[in-house]
Amino acid sequence: ARELTERVQVDRAAAVDSAYLVYASERGYEAAMKTVETAALPVPDALVAISGSELYQRGYRSPDPLWDQMLRKEWDPKPSTWVINKFFPNDLAEPGTKKEEYELVFDLKKDASSSAVELRDQVQAKLAELGIKARVSLRGGSEGSLAIMPAAGDIGKVVSFCAKMLKIEDPGSTCVFGHAGFVDSC
Repeated sequence: ARELTERVQVDRAAAVDSAYLVYASERGYEAAMKTVETAALPVPDALVAISGSELYQRGYRSPDPLWDQMLRKEWDPKPSTWVINKFFPNDLAEPGTKKEEYELVFDLKKDASSSAVELRDQVQAKLAELGIKARVSLRGGSEGSLAIMPAAGDIGKVVSFCAKMLKIEDPGSTCVFGHAGFVDSC
């Protein structure tokens, strides 16, 4: 973290817009920014939240409107909710907590018939079988919850979106660091 901070500080002091720093998080904006502050990391130029479902540009507390518009094209949470209620009622339950606009969260029941990983794969397969475009991921490990998000909100697609926005055509000009799943996606 210290080396990244130093590099970004030197880069920002040396030139205007020479580097564009993007952080990605599985969590929402508030939780992700709290982590950045706690770790004393440089303020990002963009923050990707909820695994790619939201993109925040530096200085803005609302999601990027163009990225938001792209996600809305393919996201309807009702079919995914129907799939969970129809095919997985004994394994998953809505937690009753505040919901994010682009994420459905279902808690794994203690007496679920399959492991969290198996349930994630089963839900993803069922959604695909029914032609529902969505991504499914786990939150909080084997006893946590399962999240269903728009298919378009992939981390790699957000990085590509940022590169296009900045007119970066050479993939060699982009460096991605972080969680192995995010890096692989990019």
